[in-house]
Amino acid sequence: ILTTMLLGLMLGRSRFFQNSANYLPQVTRVQWWALGCGLAAGAVFGIWKATTTDFLTPTPWRIFAGVCYILGRVLIMVFYVATIVRCVHSQNWRHRLQPFATAGRMPLTNYLMQTLIATTLFYGWGFGLWGKVGNALDLALFLESDRMGYLLDTVSEKLVDGQRDVVKNERRQSYENA
Repeated sequence: ILTTMLLGLMLGRSRFFQNSANYLPQVTRVQWWALGCGLAAGAVFGIWKATTTDFLTPTPWRIFAGVCYILGRVLIMVFYVATIVRCVHSQNWRHRLQPFATAGRMPLTNYLMQTLIATTLFYGWGFGLWGKVGNALDLALFLESDRMGYLLDTVSEKLVDGQRDVVKNERRQSYENA
């Protein structure tokens, strides 16, 4: 993940995506080289996994296969990115990609909040619900995240403090009346 993140950061800082039309010949070459090398690296890893019986002993073959696994994943990701860049600049594909443009404009804060909620619900440091709930929770989380995404501009510190006071008051009343 770090490798792909750093590669994306490097491309973003160099303004590659803003000027990608200038690089289309290089993108085409990189696309096909990444596919060929990525498939070859994946094949090496697949052969190692199919032929080895001891997955834990550190041998040169295992280390080479592990490096091929990592390189193969990065190279296939580069192939996907190059394919998308080429499709964006193609008149035939531009209308097919148009519905995805809205998802591309989703604010980063919405993504981060969804990530925080999901990891809190499903991972062991939170509620640990992974594998314990059905598909209905997936649908409910999707609908709730879509609804909450539009509240980002309306929520303020003053509004949150007011709601916090209401909750404290209700909690105090429920314990006093019990």
